[in-house]
Amino acid sequence: MLMIIGVGHATCKKGGVLDSVSEMAYIIPHWAFSSWASVVGILLMPDIMERLPDNRQWIGFLCIVGLCCVAASSYYKTEAKALHYVGGWMCGICATYIVAANCWEWLLWWLLYLAAMLVCWWKCYTFWAEILAFVLLNIVLIFYY
Repeated sequence: MLMIIGVGHATCKKGGVLDSVSEMAYIIPHWAFSSWASVVGILLMPDIMERLPDNRQWIGFLCIVGLCCVAASSYYKTEAKALHYVGGWMCGICATYIVAANCWEWLLWWLLYLAAMLVCWWKCYTFWAEILAFVLLNIVLIFYY
């Protein structure tokens, strides 16, 4: 719910689809974006750890660390963007692993995303990739155990 509220609020304030979820940092106050991203990660952590075997929980930890890196370096259009991008990629890759480890069939939605990209080539392709990764992670966390 926190994700939906945050993205919905920023989308309404912008008056259109965001280029990426991180664009929220330029729309809402910096501290609000950083707090929001950190809280989302903290709330996801227990469920992620429950869905992974003990010897793979470090992947869940890295997923949340990546999100916290994004929160720590929220302005991705500055020279300090390296931490933001590394954290974002780390979070996305680890979230995708968590989905694959629990129900790999859900990863087939990425084929639909790729097909849509080939047809439409959205300006906001990063936003939709981030949303898809987050939705798939939450589906696995809510419905698969």
